[in-house]
Amino acid sequence: MKKVPLYHQTCSITVSQVFDAVCRLKPNKSDGNIVLSSLYLLHACSDLSEHVALLFSGLLIHGYVPKMMLCSTVIAISKHKQCNITNSDNYRGIALSSIFVKVLDLIRLNWYSDDLS
Repeated sequence: MKKVPLYHQTCSITVSQVFDAVCRLKPNKSDGNIVLSSLYLLHACSDLSEHVALLFSGLLIHGYVPKMMLCSTVIAISKHKQCNITNSDNYRGIALSSIFVKVLDLIRLNWYSDDLS
């Protein structure tokens, strides 16, 4: 039987996990909801990582996600640079989710990276 890591059992997220995930964010990316840029998190002091770790741990323990983290903004981008911009077939939609959701996703991807590869 596979041993479950301790952080899966306790639902706690550490400051170092948040810091590592923030470092993996791409610069100059923003969410479409509250216009929060990834640069804000990349250049923030270490205290922010502590508070985000507490927030994420609380979310996991209590099974609650705020509505602002569930919202995504769908925007259309063109498939080709040299296309007819009046034809809707030449566009595809992408969803911009919260920067905090991206950080949480990076943490979870790191947890399960061995299982996913």
